[in-house]
Amino acid sequence: MKELINRYADKLLHLAFSFIIMVVFDLLARLIGYDQSIPLAGILTMFVGIGKELIDEKQGGRFDGWDILADFLGVALAIGYVIIAF
Repeated sequence: MKELINRYADKLLHLAFSFIIMVVFDLLARLIGYDQSIPLAGILTMFVGIGKELIDEKQGGRFDGWDILADFLGVALAIGYVIIAF
């Protein structure tokens, strides 16, 4: 199990940070009274993930589509959480 976690640690970080960012953006949107907080927060969170990949690529790394998928899964889980929690 540890080997599996080590192998996918970057993807788990993408998922976790996207979840957290999505929830924070949603809460901020709700605080300012925005009616469509979930779609706004989801779009902004995906922009953050894509932007991070573009920065990685510009710094000599590579754009990783699997990281974007992990970001998307983090957003999807956060949407479920936000719907249930709020």
